[in-house]
Amino acid sequence: MRIPLSAFTADQLQALAYVFVRLNAYAFNLYLVFFGVWCVLNGYLIFRSTFLPRIFGVLLMIDGLGWMTYLSRRSVSPCFVIAVASGLASCRCRLAARVRRECSAVKEQASAGMPSHRIEYAQSALCF
Repeated sequence: MRIPLSAFTADQLQALAYVFVRLNAYAFNLYLVFFGVWCVLNGYLIFRSTFLPRIFGVLLMIDGLGWMTYLSRRSVSPCFVIAVASGLASCRCRLAARVRRECSAVKEQASAGMPSHRIEYAQSALCF
């Protein structure tokens, strides 16, 4: 069923559009709370696992707490600031581990007889 828009005045259409814009903002804020819960639960699972370092789990749980407290409008939540910092630290740790793993793979390939021009390119791209 389609509602003809000509049935509404311009003020009513603008008010309706404003209601949906506000509803979108509330829905996004609610999403952030659920995302924070997801981060805390996954952080706990990572903390309990032996596959990843425990610090990633702790950092993800701090991120989750930060996202759940983000909605307090009084001021910038200290937990949110810590969450952003721990998220950046976690990304940096993962990137460093990836680069370290790639560098060791390049060095292993170099000892296995990979052509020298490919080794030089890979070392310049990965191993600072």
